[in-house]
Amino acid sequence: MRSPQARVSVRVEARGQNPAAPALAWQEVMGNAGQTLFAPVSAVGLADGRILKFTANLTDRIEQHLIAEPSAAASWSAPTTTTVRSHGALSLCALRYAASSIRLFYIHAANGNVYTIHSADNGVTWGNPVVVYGGGDAASDLVIAYQPALPDGPWFVGFSTYNGGTGNYTACFGYYGGTTWVTHAYAEPGWRAAGIYPYGAAQRVLVFRQQERGAARLRALDKTGSVYSAPRELDQTQAGLFGLGLAYFRFYQLPEFACMLGVAGEYAAGGDAYVGVCGLFEAGELLADEPIMLPAIAALDEQPPAALCAAGPDVYLAGDTLVYRGVAQPTPDAVLTPIRYRYDDHTLELEFPGGIPPLQVGQILEVERSLRWGEQGGSESLRAYVLRVERGSDRVIVWAVDPVGFLGVARCRRPSILNNGSAAGCAQVMRRLCARFGLAAGVDDSGLHSAPVLPITLQPAESLLGAAYRVRSQTSLYLVPANDGAFALTLINPPHSDVSGDYADTPHRYGPGALPVIRAQEIADLRRLAFAYILGTYSTDPEDGAALAMAAGPVLPNTRPIAYSLTNQRYNSAARVTAAASAEAARQYTLAVDAVVEAPANLALELYDVVEITEPALGWAARRFRLHRIVERWERGRLVQTLYLGSGQ
Repeated sequence: MRSPQARVSVRVEARGQNPAAPALAWQEVMGNAGQTLFAPVSAVGLADGRILKFTANLTDRIEQHLIAEPSAAASWSAPTTTTVRSHGALSLCALRYAASSIRLFYIHAANGNVYTIHSADNGVTWGNPVVVYGGGDAASDLVIAYQPALPDGPWFVGFSTYNGGTGNYTACFGYYGGTTWVTHAYAEPGWRAAGIYPYGAAQRVLVFRQQERGAARLRALDKTGSVYSAPRELDQTQAGLFGLGLAYFRFYQLPEFACMLGVAGEYAAGGDAYVGVCGLFEAGELLADEPIMLPAIAALDEQPPAALCAAGPDVYLAGDTLVYRGVAQPTPDAVLTPIRYRYDDHTLELEFPGGIPPLQVGQILEVERSLRWGEQGGSESLRAYVLRVERGSDRVIVWAVDPVGFLGVARCRRPSILNNGSAAGCAQVMRRLCARFGLAAGVDDSGLHSAPVLPITLQPAESLLGAAYRVRSQTSLYLVPANDGAFALTLINPPHSDVSGDYADTPHRYGPGALPVIRAQEIADLRRLAFAYILGTYSTDPEDGAALAMAAGPVLPNTRPIAYSLTNQRYNSAARVTAAASAEAARQYTLAVDAVVEAPANLALELYDVVEITEPALGWAARRFRLHRIVERWERGRLVQTLYLGSGQ
């Protein structure tokens, strides 16, 4: 069954470490040569591609250094240096917000106040200092943001104060209200300023806590006037036996890319504090990805050894000695036509003729499939992350994964607490999990926001897709690629679909008078999980005894069902044990295959949809199945799908 009206085209888009970040390849320009203590530093990229780097000592100067050729080490080692202020500073932060306008903020080393100065000519001249905060106890962690569209903008500032008597840091955030600067302390002691997120309708601030006070954390809060919202945990390390710490987080606004990237440090009691680059993005809530570590940079200090700025298409991590360059990655603008492809188990294998523009691992492929049947037709796009490229003289083979497959490739680098027991529900924890590798996750069933979820800690080298199974151990849900063409995930729970309505179990029909069936098979196979046996404890005290729950999956008549048996002390109540058994039985229905059908491609069909098939040869009259797997093949103008179907829930 050839279909000359089927078309497939492939475009390439660059993707950074999260949906908001530019696509970068980090490379060293200058190393830190064993330096362990670093001067306060900030940097801004100028419109012509040069960089102004600001440094300070603690006694008598704040300097700016003009870097004429940022990609060349010689420009960093011999810059044009001028003195901006003849006193020291504890912390610096600068931002270029117009063609030649720069605002520099600093904490005065002698009096502990925060000041700002302004230049309208790329740092050639500077205006007089303006007091931002006059409390005299500002100590570190200076962060700023600029956003004219926000209330009380356009400038926002944050810093940490220090109380020598208690040893506590306190995060403070403020804004310029049109005539004066207004600042408000975050009442919970021990938290330090980490950043200000200026994109969106609310002022969001970020604070972090170091490991000395238990598990180290990064959290986000909304700030309205002087009122801070309840916190939302973005990252949390494991305390206790391992005692892994967060040395610092410092997020920088990159207006050139309309995004936020941050410098993160991780350390333990023994060894250095390793430095990496992380990012923020929005997907229903503000999320942070796992830092990409640059292990050549190792320094033990309470302040980041470098700051981030954009210059031209690149991003620079610039310190007082070390420099890393995030080189912008090229993206082919050609439209490619594959010879064939196969899409199965969240993986695409595509074959192209030789001579196409180079494709790179880490790029996103947008695969658009178009169909036309008579007067009807349409197109659908899917996006996939390139894992492997085999470039030959006569053909190019590319393997790529969709967002669910990408989650299976992703591995957690360090222990990370997704839920310490405070999460509102399963959806929030699943979003945090996906965000570790920069994946956005939408929610199509609002009930998942409050669905039960256990406390969970990601373990080093753990597959994020495997961890997702642990997250949903108390709740029935499916992970599917987003159906709007984005490289993102959606949490669904058919037939509950009160957001889009796309997963409300409206059946797709095959057979006479509907989409034709090429061939169909009915399957009976004993080798399937068909029973859940879950053993936990009655309470948090094991001496109270056990709690037991069982649930039936897709059992075949006259067979002893193959059971999934699990003993887990985290299931420490009868309710948790029962929920785990129910969720496991529901999962088993997504594994059992009762029929296989081959048919012309239906681009509206998605995983876990319901289909109704009429096939007289097998005695099927509008028999209803749920779709568990799709194998889609394109070759020589023919686009067909093989559907693996279950007859259970």
